[in-house]
Amino acid sequence: MSRKRSLQKKTVIKSGLIGGAIYALIIAGLDCVDQEIFDIWKFLFNLCTMGITLGFIKYYSLKKHAEKEK
Repeated sequence: MSRKRSLQKKTVIKSGLIGGAIYALIIAGLDCVDQEIFDIWKFLFNLCTMGITLGFIKYYSLKKHAEKEK
């Protein structure tokens, strides 16, 4: 059970970081297209907020899937 939980935590963290990074890169790209200066704080804010949000979504999705299997 502990190994499954560890794998679940890794999946949630990875999906949150990857999703948050992709979102932050897209927003930074849109800012560059609009000729705005790259703002590291805005990038980090977008990365963290979307990363945490997507992590929670993935966590509850995995939790719901595990309950369905039982």
